Amino acid sequence: MERTEDIEELVLKYLKEEATAEECSVVESWISASPDNLRQFNAVKSIVDASEITIDYDSIDTERAYRNVLVRSNRHRMPFLYYFQRIAAVLIIPLATISAILAAKLLTGSDDTASPLQKLSVPFGAVAEFDLSDGSKVWLGSGSHLECPVSFGNGLRTVSLEGEALFSVASDVDHPFVVNAGEMSVTAVGTEFMVNSYDRDSLAVVALRKGAVNVNFRSRPGLCVKMKPDDVLTFHKNSSDYDVATSDLDKWYCWTNGRIVFSKDRFDSVLSRLEQLYDVDFKLDDPSIRSYLYRASFSDESFEEILSIIQMSIPVKFRRIDTDGGSRVTYEVVALK
Repeated sequence: MERTEDIEELVLKYLKEEATAEECSVVESWISASPDNLRQFNAVKSIVDASEITIDYDSIDTERAYRNVLVRSNRHRMPFLYYFQRIAAVLIIPLATISAILAAKLLTGSDDTASPLQKLSVPFGAVAEFDLSDGSKVWLGSGSHLECPVSFGNGLRTVSLEGEALFSVASDVDHPFVVNAGEMSVTAVGTEFMVNSYDRDSLAVVALRKGAVNVNFRSRPGLCVKMKPDDVLTFHKNSSDYDVATSDLDKWYCWTNGRIVFSKDRFDSVLSRLEQLYDVDFKLDDPSIRSYLYRASFSDESFEEILSIIQMSIPVKFRRIDTDGGSRVTYEVVALK
């Protein structure tokens, strides 16, 4: 078995087209050995592709950039990615900064108050912490993207999210902080809350730890939902309905520490969460198993170990099925009679 550091070196050589035929064979065998390896390879490829952009780093303070973003290694997800997450941690901010500089040049002669936008992205299997220009902090979850101004102006502090993020908003009652996430818009002036809104999912969630937020919906103009601490709002995209319940927030915040918590969750919700974290698809052969309730907590388990544990506690079997060359792996979930 190849050591992790050997695989890291071979994958980099492979992606840079510097590997020998024998080394290419080793990498390709490793990729096909497990779905985790395939996802890790694709994530690393994205990072390497981005790093090949020609950038004048002399004007970029990469040490400061690295201090402003912390990438944690989620061992239960993608241990191999830890090395490359450190690359991404330094790379993401400089790339965003370069984009901002170029945009600023294009805006020369226009209104100086119009701050250029930057896009912050995190690969699957990683968690990153960013400092925003107003003193707010944001933690981005697996496979998430945040678009925000390089510097907030004198109006609303508006950001756009696709994926999952925890916001710790610096207090400023004169300049509300607004998170646009799909159909939802969450407004705060100084508080801490979590938003989960992946484009591929039929549900979106807002969980409020402290303070207060207002939630509006594009499909329901005029409706404003006021949330209080420990409230969890679930928005159903297909019907534009929503519900609010008081809940233990640990399951909604634990991902920032590399944990996964299910607390009497419906089985279809469990599968949806695993899809978010591991960039996989699940196909159920029997709709009746969607309503199974599941309770568990995971910290250091690999994706395969999580599936094995679920199979021991619920009468189901996971079966990997081939797809038409797509990078996302699909699992059939078979009910055991």
